[in-house]
Amino acid sequence: MENLFSNQRLLHVFTNHWKSISLTTFIGAIVVAASTFLIKPKYKAYASVYPTNLGAYSKESFTEQMLAFVSSTDIAKAVIDELELDKHWGISKEDKTYNYKIFEYYYDFINIRKTPYESIEISALSTDPKLSYAIINAILKNYNNKIRNIHSKKINELITINKNIAATIESEIEITKKTIQQIIELSGDKSLAPALTIDNKYFQLKPKEPKIRITDYSNMTERLKNYGTEFIYNFSLYNQQVELLAGILVKNQELIIERDKEIDYYVLVSSPFVPDKKTSPKRGVITLLGALSFFLLAVIFFSIKESNLYPVEK
Repeated sequence: MENLFSNQRLLHVFTNHWKSISLTTFIGAIVVAASTFLIKPKYKAYASVYPTNLGAYSKESFTEQMLAFVSSTDIAKAVIDELELDKHWGISKEDKTYNYKIFEYYYDFINIRKTPYESIEISALSTDPKLSYAIINAILKNYNNKIRNIHSKKINELITINKNIAATIESEIEITKKTIQQIIELSGDKSLAPALTIDNKYFQLKPKEPKIRITDYSNMTERLKNYGTEFIYNFSLYNQQVELLAGILVKNQELIIERDKEIDYYVLVSSPFVPDKKTSPKRGVITLLGALSFFLLAVIFFSIKESNLYPVEK
């Protein structure tokens, strides 16, 4: 091999066969260039986004969290189904290897990466420029939906817990209320009964001070005879229970508002648009590489031919 491609041998080959090598290279370049027109042009759409409004799930940064969600097969499947990408790629759902093929195509033509500036870049390649643009929007939309569903699920769990706690407190309030009513009946002082009527405004989002307080306990023992101490204790407990219930109900109202918010979980740095210039094939590059390949093949061929005709003496 050393003798076959020695400088002397190569110089001899170029001197004797430069016309043939040039012609082979030229014809090869034309063939390769012509073949590139058989390749459908592909168009790339892309967007650059920053994560926002995400909660803490682990020690990962918000950018890494977004990258994990956007790259997930759940979102990939949602985008594939929404845009019917299997039909566009000619993959039948009856194919036994459907899942393997569809996700292989998806991750070949859709690229998601973290940039050095902690943003996420999403690009989609397709023979249809409008489809490339649609894929980007579908990814962002389904990412939003997924995060919203996760947040809603977490908030609904808290709402359910609060409802259960509120139901327990309501039961306790009824027990305390009955105890107080019994004390009032035994004491014979019916004037204290209205204190057990709760102002509904107390349970609004910004409650006012309830009108159920008794601040002057100085003559309570005398008025209620032997039941004064018991009344004061239970009435104080009643107020505490009502305030606790109001706080939980207000918190649930805030959670419901938070759950029902229509917010985005990303900020666009570079908005996607329908590409109007093809990304591939790069005909000039392909033609150049093709011509170089034919040139090398021609050199090898004539070098071997020369070595057979004029073997190098050892």
